[in-house]
This record gives sequence, C-alpha cells and structure tokens, in this order.
Amino acid sequence: MSSLEIHDSDLTSARGKVVLITGAANGIGKAAAELYHLLGAKVVIGDLNETLGNDLAAKLGQNAMFQVCDVTEWFSLQKLFVAAIERFGRLDIVIANAGIPEIEDLFENSVDPTTGQLLEPKYIVLDVNMRGVLATVKLAKYFFEKQKSPGSIVMTSSTGGYVGGSYLPAYMISKHGVIGLMRAIAQNSPFRASNIRVNCVAPFMTESGFTTDDLRDQLARAGIPINAALSVARAMVYLGVHPTATGQTVYIAGDKFTELETKIRALRAEWLGHDNSGWLEPKFEVKHDSTVSYGQPVKTVL
Repeated sequence: MSSLEIHDSDLTSARGKVVLITGAANGIGKAAAELYHLLGAKVVIGDLNETLGNDLAAKLGQNAMFQVCDVTEWFSLQKLFVAAIERFGRLDIVIANAGIPEIEDLFENSVDPTTGQLLEPKYIVLDVNMRGVLATVKLAKYFFEKQKSPGSIVMTSSTGGYVGGSYLPAYMISKHGVIGLMRAIAQNSPFRASNIRVNCVAPFMTESGFTTDDLRDQLARAGIPINAALSVARAMVYLGVHPTATGQTVYIAGDKFTELETKIRALRAEWLGHDNSGWLEPKFEVKHDSTVSYGQPVKTVL
C-alpha cells in the first residue's frame, strides 16, 4: 500500500471553509472540529449530546455552532444542514463521522418469554453507522448541488471496513458498507459530474469515548498502539481540502498514514485473477445516465 505523509502545509487551505461534522461533540469528531477551527474554518457541530456539543461550540467561539442532531432521523439531520446554511451561507466540506460500537450480539438467541418465538435483533449499529452516513451523504449532495459549487465529503469507516477477525458483525457490516458506498459514488457517478469529491478514513484503534482503561491496558500489554484522535482529524482535513483526491481511503494506525484504495485498484488483477479481471476494466464499466429510469434495463457503454 501507499505510505502517506501529511504535512501542515497540506492543511492550510482549510482556512475559510465551512465544515459540517456529525458526531462532533467528542472523540474523533471533536478532534476534527477543533483542528478545522484552528486552521481557520467555520465549523458546524452535529451531535446528540447537547451538553458536550454546546460546550465545544462555546469553547471554539463565533466561527462555530452546535445543532443537536440524530443521524437516524431524517428531519433532525436535515435541520442540521439547514441551520448550517442559515448561519454561514454555504457548505464546503461534510464529514459523515457519527458512529457507535457493537452493542449486542446480533446472533444471540433472545426469545420472547410469552410466545417462545425468537426476537428480532436490534439494528441500531447499522442505523447509525451505515444508514446515518448514507443520509448525511444524500443531504450533502443536495446542498452542494443547490449552491452550485464543488463539495467534499469524508466518511468515517474503520480498519473493520477492510479486515475481519473480530466478532463484531453489525459493526463490520456497517463499516464495510461505508467503503462500498464510497466506491459506488466517488468515481463514475453523478457526484463526479457535480464536482463532489468523496473519500474515507479508516482508523485503527483510536482514543475516543469508547476507549476504556481496560482496553488501553490490554492493547498496551500486547504492544498495540492507539491512535491519537488528532491523527485521524489530520487525515479528515487532508482529504477534505485536497483538490483532486476522490475515491481514496486513508488508513491510520499508530499515528501513521497509508492510502489504501489506489493500490487495491492497481492490484485488482491479482486478487480477481488475470482471466477474470478484464471484465472490470474501465471501458466495460456502466456509465451513469441521468435519463435512465431506475428499475429499467441499463445499457452498458463500451
């Protein structure tokens, strides 16, 4: 993969940008809000935690605002975008960051005590981490196109969006889904036609409100480093302001950066097999046609 150096000089064009961040009251989102603000951006903080969100906005001052927001509720999320436009007049960068960890075992058999029937599992992790990101991206596209200006979207995936090994099915489904969304929209899509760049960060273990003392001790004993939230924030700024980056994922581990997607695409023939990879060459990709009605056959443009 491609080792990446992020220098302070790569981040200076954040000055004057209007940046909306979901899940921004603590952890990685808070670090991103603080860094963007330090670099001279105007910051819109969206989060469910009103106390922490208001405290952060007050700390940052006049170029920051807080709006309570539940990314699983469309009108709550839409209100965040509307409030941002009303306050700052436009949006330049949207960071779809809100997320939660695994809260229960999807495959544990919980039975209704009255009927004896298997109970449906809770899908809140998927609702926040995947459906919430999708809704955030849809709103970002709408407002970028409405103001007729280029836009930048950065989504928070995870190491769990690329590798398995941990029994966290809902979390890994959601983070793989974020990578799939980026791959679907970043290149050959209406996003590209509207000059909207889409990228991801994929952090390894990072300091946040989810990092317990017990987990820190376990990782320290195993010699596994924990990212500073600021390191992930630097990647979010880098991707947010980079003028040409799209369809990229910056993986952060031990406060070091690696860009994943370029190398993955370059090695496609290796992991698909040379005989089968030719079907996915660019000349065979389906081209988006805005006149196509979904549900109807789509013609492949060669």
